Amino acid sequence: LNMETACAEAHRELEEAKQELSELRARHARRTAIQPEGMQELQDQLEMAEEVRTTLCADLASLTEELVQAKLARAEEQEEKEMMEHRLRRGAEKQRNLALKMTELEVKVAELTSNGAEHDEHIAEAFKEVMQNQEQQIRELKEKLAAVSPKPWRKLFSS
Repeated sequence: LNMETACAEAHRELEEAKQELSELRARHARRTAIQPEGMQELQDQLEMAEEVRTTLCADLASLTEELVQAKLARAEEQEEKEMMEHRLRRGAEKQRNLALKMTELEVKVAELTSNGAEHDEHIAEAFKEVMQNQEQQIRELKEKLAAVSPKPWRKLFSS
């Protein structure tokens, strides 16, 4: 009887082990069936992520190049602006110097014109004085002539 019980017990354990093995195989089959789909999905996601990463890297490189070009253009514009400002300041300085020189020349011209006018005025005064002296001499000579000469000559020289 002991043996029968042991045999029955072993048979029952065998059946339980078969049942467990069957469940494990079914579970493994389900897992294997599910795993490739999940694996494929993961591989697809990884490929998509790689494509996105590649696209983003290309976009980043493109944007970096555009940024470099923009910075270079800005630097060139800034340099040109500074050069133009320098030229403008230099031109303004030249204009101020020219205006100052012109003012100095205008003052000299005014002085020379004034001196020339004064000189002309002195000449005119001297000429007037000489003329007045000559007229005075002519009157004196007429008076002397009139006093010395006969009366008909008086009519001729009297004015």
